[in-house]
Amino acid sequence: MSDHGTRGSRACCCYGPSLVSRELAGEELRRVEQAEQIAAGGGVELARQILVELVGVVDAGSPAGTIIRCAELATRIEASDLALHYTLCLWSARPGARRGHHAVSGAALFHPDRRVSGAGYRVVLGRARASDWQAIAAGDPYSAWPQIAAACGDGAGGPRTLSALRDAGLIRPIGGEGTGAWVLTGARVTRTGKSLAVGVGADPPGGRPAYVPALGVWDPSAALRWDQPPTDTGGRVGVLATRYSYAGYWHWLFEGLARIVRLDDLGLLATLDRLVVCVDDTPPPHVIPESLERVGFPSTKVTTISTPFDWAADELVVPMCGPGFGGLIDETEAGSTVREIMESNARYRNEPDIRAVRRRLGLDGPPAAPGTRRLFVSRRDAAKRRVVNEEALVAALGELGFEVVVPGALSFAEQVMLFSEAEIVVGPHGAGLANALFMPEGSAMLELHHPDFDRPYYQRLADTLGVHYRDLTCAPAPTSPPDMVATVDEAMTLVGTLLAQTGA
Repeated sequence: MSDHGTRGSRACCCYGPSLVSRELAGEELRRVEQAEQIAAGGGVELARQILVELVGVVDAGSPAGTIIRCAELATRIEASDLALHYTLCLWSARPGARRGHHAVSGAALFHPDRRVSGAGYRVVLGRARASDWQAIAAGDPYSAWPQIAAACGDGAGGPRTLSALRDAGLIRPIGGEGTGAWVLTGARVTRTGKSLAVGVGADPPGGRPAYVPALGVWDPSAALRWDQPPTDTGGRVGVLATRYSYAGYWHWLFEGLARIVRLDDLGLLATLDRLVVCVDDTPPPHVIPESLERVGFPSTKVTTISTPFDWAADELVVPMCGPGFGGLIDETEAGSTVREIMESNARYRNEPDIRAVRRRLGLDGPPAAPGTRRLFVSRRDAAKRRVVNEEALVAALGELGFEVVVPGALSFAEQVMLFSEAEIVVGPHGAGLANALFMPEGSAMLELHHPDFDRPYYQRLADTLGVHYRDLTCAPAPTSPPDMVATVDEAMTLVGTLLAQTGA
């Protein structure tokens, strides 16, 4: 795929009646309906002219339904400049809304200006830089986003590259590259929805900051309120956030708990006035407080928060992560293709974090005795990637002494105990297999893959831990395509191979 996506389809910002009311009224509605009817009759140019005229009256303060219909019509008639304009209006009206983020990135991706479409591509990948948002804002000739265009512009708000930030004394590393943390001086951090903006380099802090995408969920919509004073100021604040807001067990273990342990190992946790973990709107996993206690860090010292916040901290502490996945992105870094992004992230492998968590749990080093338990990890409590012929597979595995576990029904301590005693684990790709983190060296894992969801995470984890690994690609379930059908005979053959490798 090129940097500009597949041109055969168009992005559409369809939000549906569940999000916004479609009951519009007044002159705006009449004009939108008129443009829709004209476009349906083939009068594309006249419909476009009406949308241009509506720019003066439909803006971020208009009803969301009005903005959406304008954006959808602009998309249908392939008026890319207007589609970008109205999606930016919508996002400005609801900063941090994920659907607004997707609408903007889709409109930018199909923009004829290669700089804008390239920026949209990096937004889709979670790899956007400050200059990308400036390009998107500048790609709207109707200026729906003047704050972002101004703040992200060349030279606006101070330095952005890592070297310039270091030269200005605004950022310093603690620990090694990819395994340490950044400390930002005079930083402002703002959260709206699931988006976070971080800025540095102003006096007072946050007065006119440069954009520093220090966290994987960074985007400028969260900074639309930076023309107002922050609600909290002062102190040394640590912030953890990801695009997935720790709503899942995997993301909490490897992106939350592991990085808290890293901060503690670096001697930083004790120096913080506050450590904030950004969670989703849903309650955080029940394992968060228990897992923190198990690794020796009082859960009372951690604040999990799902609501907006806006702080100008004396110092902001952020764990280092891979660029685009939680790391600072240097404006001078040119990587924009998938290959370059993967290569850039390769040096941020999380083996030190994995080892640190296992050490805190008393699992690091050769096991005292080989594992003996044979586990089948069921996703029967999940909404997708379930094994629909699980009963037949479990029956065959049962003859070899396998027991069925549903990790979501267990406490953190129970999951650690089960998997630390495992000889072999079989299961579909999902959060339950994140417990492979606790498996003993020399054990084995068979991962069942859905053909549309083939990810290397567990293979990498197995390689790190010295766990024998095989995978099996399964067929989509005929009646529920997000689920899968495992070939029992093939699975049993792989299980036999793995058991032989463990010495069973």
